[in-house]
Amino acid sequence: MHPKFFFLFVLLIAGTLHLSACSPSSLHKRDLFLQPEAETLPENAGRLMQHEVLSVRWRVKLMEVDARPVDQHHHGAPAVSQDGLRVFVGSYDGAFYAIDSNTGKVLWRRLTKAKFAGSSLAADGLVFAGATSGEMFAFRESDGQIMWTHRSQAAVEGKPVLAGDRLLFMTNTNQIICLDAQTGEWRWSYKRDVPTGRFQVQGVCDPLVHDDQVYVGFSDGFAARLNLQDGSVQAVRRLSKSGARFTDVDGSPLMVGDTVVMTEFSSGILALDPQSLEERWSHEVEGASRLVRNGDLLFYSSSQSNVEALRVKDAELQWRFKAGKGSLSHPVLAGNWLLVSSGEHSLLVLDQATGKLLQIFNPGKGSGSPPAVVGQKVFWLSNGQVLYGMRLAG
Repeated sequence: MHPKFFFLFVLLIAGTLHLSACSPSSLHKRDLFLQPEAETLPENAGRLMQHEVLSVRWRVKLMEVDARPVDQHHHGAPAVSQDGLRVFVGSYDGAFYAIDSNTGKVLWRRLTKAKFAGSSLAADGLVFAGATSGEMFAFRESDGQIMWTHRSQAAVEGKPVLAGDRLLFMTNTNQIICLDAQTGEWRWSYKRDVPTGRFQVQGVCDPLVHDDQVYVGFSDGFAARLNLQDGSVQAVRRLSKSGARFTDVDGSPLMVGDTVVMTEFSSGILALDPQSLEERWSHEVEGASRLVRNGDLLFYSSSQSNVEALRVKDAELQWRFKAGKGSLSHPVLAGNWLLVSSGEHSLLVLDQATGKLLQIFNPGKGSGSPPAVVGQKVFWLSNGQVLYGMRLAG
């Protein structure tokens, strides 16, 4: 059994639902915004809780959920064009879509033989999307024409990163690949061995590019600093604890001042010297997600189905929200709120300052895909393969 699913199985048996900050109270069904995806959205969508942070504007069903492989879900976010007018997303039936962000109208639909599960990236007139079958596609934003395709030997489920004229992405076999973004021409790659005898955790570390350096982590518990131009290794350091059963650096790096902050499943959150990768401080938490930052706070979710806020300057925990059960995506900043997808509760809205639960949108399928937020617009994909266009209050 996959370790992440093992943890969820244990939580489903042992956990009771607690949804609040620090001292949770039980959540009752009458508090939920429950809206089956097979029915028409009501006029009062989103008004069934005291706080209406999100309201649904439109939705698009990408495919019949029965056609999706068993136990396989999206865990990446949709992409949004730089002008905010189009949203892009792929599905498991090989289709890739461009959708009007204001109306939900399908602008184009390109059929491929691939399956899309990770995050896409829209930039410079192209949309980059990786596939579980190993391809990286570059679609033309205007009409969906495939400009180039690069095929790797393993699934591409992370988010591509654009650095000038170079596109970088990770495969799920510990390989980072660098291509020419306009042509798809191979530039360099760096690979580490996939660990044996230890459990790995689903997901990959999307690389961080800073000052011509690439920071990236691997499932063997190591982090590396590479040269952007040629992929040469500048520094390598083990972040996992010695003898740890679970090893994985899959929370993408974050540059905070003059410090690189990364997450490792067993070791928690680690602040590293950007040159040597030596540790400056750490915070112990199991299975920390990708970090997001707002001011002096870092936000993340954990394998214990918690969302937490950590103060950067002294690594002091500010609040903890307990979802009780269900896998959680990394938090996404949205105005004064945090949005977190849940395999159990679909989409949670938290107050950034306190961790208080403000709203739940639950169409009944759950979600492993973090939302994409652009201004007041929110785009979110459920496990039911339905893309929702929402709007933030205020």
